[in-house]
Amino acid sequence: MLNKIFPPSVDNNFHGYKIALWGFIAFTLLMTWRSIIHMFFEQYGFHEIANFSMITGDPDPMILIYRFFSLWGFAQLIFCFVCWVVIFRYRALIPLMYLLWLFEWSFRTFGYP
Repeated sequence: MLNKIFPPSVDNNFHGYKIALWGFIAFTLLMTWRSIIHMFFEQYGFHEIANFSMITGDPDPMILIYRFFSLWGFAQLIFCFVCWVVIFRYRALIPLMYLLWLFEWSFRTFGYP
């Protein structure tokens, strides 16, 4: 099991099921699109996709909130870029990337109060 996550040689050969490879490609495509929406269309991503309410105040706090939301989208896009490099060049690392995605999603779901 550990040899699949950390292969002895990192090459472009994926030794898993084809559905796992295509599922990872589809998931990375979806996450890339989501990251771009959060980065460049932060108001739409914040209100329509994430379903957050508008916060009012003086000075307007939404400008800063949108900026942080955009930065979060950029951080996700960097992770997606690493995933695309793995897909095109280092497919042996796809099980490790699955584990990293699982950790990221699990911590985001259960790690925050």
